[in-house]
Amino acid sequence: MIALPSPPSSTQAQSKHTPRYSTDASSPSASLSLPTKQSRALSKAVRSEDWWFLDGSVVLWIQKTLYKLHRSSLMKRSKYLRRLFGDTLPASSQVDEGREDDEKGSEYGDPDVVEVAGKHSDGLVEGELVDRCPVYRVTVVTTEDFEALLNAWEDGFAFAQSPPPFLTLACLLRGAHALDCERVWDYASSVFTEMWPADLAELFTSSDEQQNYAKEALQLARECGLPSVRKRAYYELVCTSGFGQVATDDNAEYVDDEELQPSGASALRYADLLRLIATHERLEQAWWAIARGPPAPSVVPCPLDSIPEQNLTPEQKTALEECLAARKQSQLWWMEQVVQAPLFGQGRVDPLSGLQDLIDIDWQDIGFCAGCEGAREEFWGEEMRRLWSKLDLWLGLAMSAEEDKKDKKIK
Repeated sequence: MIALPSPPSSTQAQSKHTPRYSTDASSPSASLSLPTKQSRALSKAVRSEDWWFLDGSVVLWIQKTLYKLHRSSLMKRSKYLRRLFGDTLPASSQVDEGREDDEKGSEYGDPDVVEVAGKHSDGLVEGELVDRCPVYRVTVVTTEDFEALLNAWEDGFAFAQSPPPFLTLACLLRGAHALDCERVWDYASSVFTEMWPADLAELFTSSDEQQNYAKEALQLARECGLPSVRKRAYYELVCTSGFGQVATDDNAEYVDDEELQPSGASALRYADLLRLIATHERLEQAWWAIARGPPAPSVVPCPLDSIPEQNLTPEQKTALEECLAARKQSQLWWMEQVVQAPLFGQGRVDPLSGLQDLIDIDWQDIGFCAGCEGAREEFWGEEMRRLWSKLDLWLGLAMSAEEDKKDKKIK
């Protein structure tokens, strides 16, 4: 039987850098048999500095770290650990049931979930004791994600005051998803979906998290089965230079090869890159069609034009005259204030925000009547809603009408 020496008087363990594991020479199993590969790996594991309780009753072995915790507390908070303590689980027992398989039949595969599991099954490590406690191997979660869960369980009130930063939230989501922690999952998934809303009305209030972690949010949404997050994450990437895959200054004249190879944790899938490229091209074409000239009078008719002249009030006659004069000058104004202005370039990068900028222009100040201003707002607003809806199809977030019909026929 193999055991670790007793920890120091405090609940914290020794330094991470020095393994505190030893073989009990008096143990029959130690004297009669050579250590197995798993035993050797366990002997190299180190105790957690923060999560080693003197009165703990079970040791969890996660990656290269050991945690001595209270079994009853873990069983209350994690359905996965409750099942684990009852019986040994195979390595394939943790299945992402909620994750969408949107790449069925794709030749590119679907490397969404980074495998944490090793060769050994999750469950009791037979014949091993640490501080007289049974050792359970857990491979479905990383130490980083598990410790985020422990901190949330220890001091959950901190999150009630303010949501955690994105990276901490990501750890909570992955950990709660892997270990089936219902309460943490409900909280973290709610904060996550609010952080990445799919509502067009909330598109124009971009936060630092949305600008900096779109790639990570997209991967996390797939890994944890939260499809509603993907649309906003995709659009942030569409509007990001190089889709967030080039780590360089926009003004740099030369891009080194290393800058084109992001780390595996944040690299986009090939299928995602193809979708982003195609979507960016379609949005840019739509913006060019809108921004190259002012809308024609037939598209945004002046409501005063439809009123017989004899029925117009003096105020309406004045408004109509000013409106007609503004319309005659609209081509020149549009060229100066839209095509040759920063608005045009900004719209190429972010077409939906460009449309919102057109809506926000004070058209009455230019000379158009209130009816013409309202018609323009409605026209561009409808175009925004149309493009936002189209993203579902372009980004693979919804089946096309033909595919939907085929599915109904099959059913």
